[in-house]
Amino acid sequence: MGRRVDDVSRAAAAWLARRRFGYRAREIADMLGYRSHGGVVAGIRRVERSGPTVLARLRQIERRLTAND
Repeated sequence: MGRRVDDVSRAAAAWLARRRFGYRAREIADMLGYRSHGGVVAGIRRVERSGPTVLARLRQIERRLTAND
């Protein structure tokens, strides 16, 4: 089986699940189809290193989620 091509959207969902909702990496892996929790950790790191534009957008999404609580 080949490797899955992964874009930032799944990693962004993992980042939000971890940061906003406090899910553990294993839980996120199961929900988002990662092979292991290590993939989740790597995806979250990738988001955090992606630059200010992506992080600003994710924080905006996070604020909107908070406003709807």
